[in-house]
Amino acid sequence: MNDAQLFTRCGHALCGDGPRWKEQFADLLGMKTNSVDNMSKGSSRIPPGVWKDIASKLHEREAALPSLKAAAVKLSREPLSRVYKVRNLEFRVRPAAGGKFPVVEYSREWPMGWWSALPDDARTLPPDTAAFRVTFDKVAGNPTVVGVDPMVHYPPNMALAP
Repeated sequence: MNDAQLFTRCGHALCGDGPRWKEQFADLLGMKTNSVDNMSKGSSRIPPGVWKDIASKLHEREAALPSLKAAAVKLSREPLSRVYKVRNLEFRVRPAAGGKFPVVEYSREWPMGWWSALPDDARTLPPDTAAFRVTFDKVAGNPTVVGVDPMVHYPPNMALAP
């Protein structure tokens, strides 16, 4: 990821990715919108002072998130989970008691095949996935065959979050 891409991702994280994010990011950083536009395109250098301001804003946002997340989860009346999709099916994966999510792995062949880890920010498995499993601290749960078994089988070393 280059500086312009990182700058854009930070802007989206702080201001959303709607049509006015550059204007909102400029206001947050105390600069002109055209400066943010040029920096996000890579046509202007991003000074260290701007990175410092961005890091500070991200730190402030990060500090507020745990209490907001806890309140939202409590009001949802459901345990926290990530929703994954494979073909026309959806499944939910819950975090461990400490808040860490397991790794979702998939195999294109069943019952024999190699397991590939899904990137942490991905939520869609390849369409030719035959089975998936979750692993936690390198211990795998039992595989789930797509279209046959609707359950996610967690590894024995993983205590689920309440």
